[in-house]
Amino acid sequence: MKKIVYSLVILCAFLGAWMYLPSSTNQAALNTKFSDENIRMEIVSNQQVAKVMHENSFSLTLTDLAGKPLDQPDMKVSLEMPSMFCGVIPTTLNEVEPGKYNIIGIPVMSGKWEATVTLVTPTETLHVKHPFISK
Repeated sequence: MKKIVYSLVILCAFLGAWMYLPSSTNQAALNTKFSDENIRMEIVSNQQVAKVMHENSFSLTLTDLAGKPLDQPDMKVSLEMPSMFCGVIPTTLNEVEPGKYNIIGIPVMSGKWEATVTLVTPTETLHVKHPFISK
């Protein structure tokens, strides 16, 4: 009887730990939304998991609060691995249509990454981070 009770306690402990430990995949976002009193931004991963040393794409939508595209925004996007010192990886940012952009970047190793959109407006500089996983 004691063995059954101990087994159940251990099983419950493992299940509890499994449920509460963060999963690396859960920390990635397929889309990131940001808004303030002037703009709306949405960044979308175009793949579930990015491939290391391959071009990976993201979609970016940038509008004012009324939904109108911003006119020629001063913007750049870079890839960074927050837990490593592998530097800042530049990306290619292409406007597909007014307010809609395609971002191409190449993560150089497996792990947790962030695509950081830096937007300079007349009143502030915004840094919006979009987490993603690379394997």
